[in-house]
Amino acid sequence: MAVGLTVGIGAAGVIIVLGLITIQVAKRLKISNVLLLILIGFVLGTPVLNLFDPLQFQSIVQGLVLFTLIVVLFDSGYDIRIKALLAEIQHIIKLTFLALVPSIIIAALISMYIFKFSWQTSLLIGAIVSSTDITVIAPLLESLKIKQTLKDLLSTEAAINSVISIIVATIVVTFLIPGGTEGLLLLISRTFMVQILVGISLGLLFGYALIFILKNLRVEQRPEILSIGAILLIYAIAESVDASGIFAVFVTAMVLGNAKPSLARILEFESNVALLLTIFVFVVFGALLNPERMLEASAFGILLTIGMVVARLPAVYTHKRAGFDKESRTLLLMGPRGMTGVVLTLLYMNYFEKPGLALGAIFIVVLATIALSSFEPYVTKRGRGKKTGRTKKAKSK
Repeated sequence: MAVGLTVGIGAAGVIIVLGLITIQVAKRLKISNVLLLILIGFVLGTPVLNLFDPLQFQSIVQGLVLFTLIVVLFDSGYDIRIKALLAEIQHIIKLTFLALVPSIIIAALISMYIFKFSWQTSLLIGAIVSSTDITVIAPLLESLKIKQTLKDLLSTEAAINSVISIIVATIVVTFLIPGGTEGLLLLISRTFMVQILVGISLGLLFGYALIFILKNLRVEQRPEILSIGAILLIYAIAESVDASGIFAVFVTAMVLGNAKPSLARILEFESNVALLLTIFVFVVFGALLNPERMLEASAFGILLTIGMVVARLPAVYTHKRAGFDKESRTLLLMGPRGMTGVVLTLLYMNYFEKPGLALGAIFIVVLATIALSSFEPYVTKRGRGKKTGRTKKAKSK
């Protein structure tokens, strides 16, 4: 067997084993496992040991990260309960759009007016850094002592705005293609409506078709295998008719997740696959980190990070107007960027006219927002402790 292939297989094994150990360690420490996975990639990758360079396998990596995003969003959509979604739909819409839209606008303005990117690239950067990440939020929420409704709200926000940011990024990329700005407003409205409406239609169609197959054609013993083939087929069909494959898969997952009786084996299988693929993506991300590039982009990355926190203020204010309490702090700080941003960066890195600056800044935003979210419990606890101390003093008087 070729030495390169042997080394590659061995590297994959090391990544999986270290990744699973890392996730368990992070769970015990109650911190984000993503930071530790990125650290593993950084150590294994070109910046340190130079054992793994993802850019040597860019086309393979791009295919795998896209598959990862499809599976992760299927997993996220499967967990959404439609009854709970409808009960909190007003809060979800407010939090999602009042955080997502300002994030895109602020990031685009910083990129265009301060760092002189074209307006198309600026919008692409805005779309990439605007989405919060379910793979980071989910493990962190497990250790947070907050209302279940707030946990559901943050999880649903991350799932929905991931899909929307992907659609926005896909539309913006068409502007970067020569001639893509002709009929701009018509193109935006038509493309967005097609991506959403056709994606929903295909998702519903395939979702109920899969339920019918599982219940009537005696494949219930292997529903998880069917689901993998189905989501790949759904994605391909939706993309072939210029709809959002990601959105179609997401809607299909919601339909399957709310089926009666429940299809527990699909959830278990997809979650395990999503876990392995998530390990891979964040280790690849860590291997791509370049200290010199990040130092060059430090001012850009810091400004974008501050902008992403500020962009959540309208959503936090409209959600709860009665002062800046614990729940408000949680909503403000629980906005980590992650899987969606990393995948979109890896897919569209060739479209940046200043790739080093853009990649470095996006990497800083991902790392900084994950760190802020990881330390949110300590910030909230400290704030609550001070408040309790003041209350006790007041009572003693």
